[in-house]
Amino acid sequence: MVYQAWWSIDAWLQLNNANEVIYLEGAEDFDIVKPDSAIATQVKKHAASISLGNNNAHEALENFWILCCKDPTRPINFHYLTTSKIAMEEDADFDGLKGIEAWRAAQTNPELAAKIAVYLKAKLPTTSSLRHFLTAAMPDIIQERLIKRFYWLTEQPGIEAVKFSVSDRIRVLLGNMGHPLSLTPSVQKYIESHFWEAVVRPLPTERCLTRGKLLQQVEAATTVYLPISFAQLPDLIGSSPPGANLLNLLIQKSPRPPDPLLRRPALTQRLGELVKQRRTVLLTGSVYKGKTTIAQLVASALCPEAWWINLTDRQPIQADNLFLALASRIESGDCPKLIIIDDLDTGPTAHRVYRDSLGLVLHRANTAGRGVILTAQGTSSISAVIQDFNNIELLDVPEVGTEETELLCLEYGCPKSLSKAWGCFVNGTTSGHPKLVQVRIAELASRDWPNPGPNDLITQSSAVISVRQRTRQLLSESVP
Repeated sequence: MVYQAWWSIDAWLQLNNANEVIYLEGAEDFDIVKPDSAIATQVKKHAASISLGNNNAHEALENFWILCCKDPTRPINFHYLTTSKIAMEEDADFDGLKGIEAWRAAQTNPELAAKIAVYLKAKLPTTSSLRHFLTAAMPDIIQERLIKRFYWLTEQPGIEAVKFSVSDRIRVLLGNMGHPLSLTPSVQKYIESHFWEAVVRPLPTERCLTRGKLLQQVEAATTVYLPISFAQLPDLIGSSPPGANLLNLLIQKSPRPPDPLLRRPALTQRLGELVKQRRTVLLTGSVYKGKTTIAQLVASALCPEAWWINLTDRQPIQADNLFLALASRIESGDCPKLIIIDDLDTGPTAHRVYRDSLGLVLHRANTAGRGVILTAQGTSSISAVIQDFNNIELLDVPEVGTEETELLCLEYGCPKSLSKAWGCFVNGTTSGHPKLVQVRIAELASRDWPNPGPNDLITQSSAVISVRQRTRQLLSESVP
């Protein structure tokens, strides 16, 4: 049981996101369940060798097949993890290979797959559903449904090597979170303690390990709570965590949308729907696309008391401290139902610094039923965010189409007889960039919408030139 426990903890430390859950003592010793697949793992610490003629091997194969039959819609893999060495079967001929070696080769060798099926049929009882499958199925089907899904992980290291692996993974986790590596023993004790509490719970759904629970143990092991009286608080204000001070400094109520305002009703409606569902949304798009404006519109309509946190010009380490403080506020319930984090640097370098603390914020917000809107800096990549937080809804802010521009012209007082022409002119000279469309329409409205002429197509608008220059300046500061 102890050997199995350390392998379970090692797997726990490898969970990547909130969509992966480890269930203990479920179908097998531990099962890693994902939204569209699962891995059942059986752990054996045996001195004796193992072969395809071994009863332990037959039992594991039968258990795997029963599990697959119970849930045929979900791809299930099975890991038989053991310290045992592989033995040669005395009553089989697998072209000179040991049975388990032949099993591995049979993933791409249908002849060996057929030989394994014949051998196992003679070993399994007549009542076995796996035997019935092996009798009826062709070698390619046996490969796909059995051999490619069942992995023999033999000659695995002893308990000390697994414990070292656990410690090493904790050191890497602490390093990524910016904590000193000297906290490794403390974190390991918290993780072990939570594992043994979870594994003895009576209900299968309670015997689970998640990424969020892991981060909670790390936080508990790396945080010191001091009981103090209210009278002592003023003396400690100056020494409060930097993230808490920065958070208090940056928290604002949602600012009012700009004027003149470029409304994007379809985008605003979609974002509003996601906020009502309390989803985490990442608004993407290049500089001046209107990400912030759309977030302001939704916040003012659905949650005027929303927190607005502007990260412009903040260093990644400041964002990391701020997110840790924000996660604590969310956990305590001291926050509104919507939080907007504006101008987040989603580039890979910055993301590595704040990844775990932002993950903690998103996990706690989801648990507490809070919505989160993130707006990405217009010049940063979102690939790292997509890879690490696959439960984030991406909402791209695209260019404005010609028909949408025409409707905007009408909204700003353009006569209907001229709206189609001006919609085409404005869209053609701005390429549909929302900010350029906005300033060009405001400029035309100030001129009372004159009749469009040839010069309007070939002459650059002074307002558009000014915005383009500002946009290029912003790009040149961050893009090579």
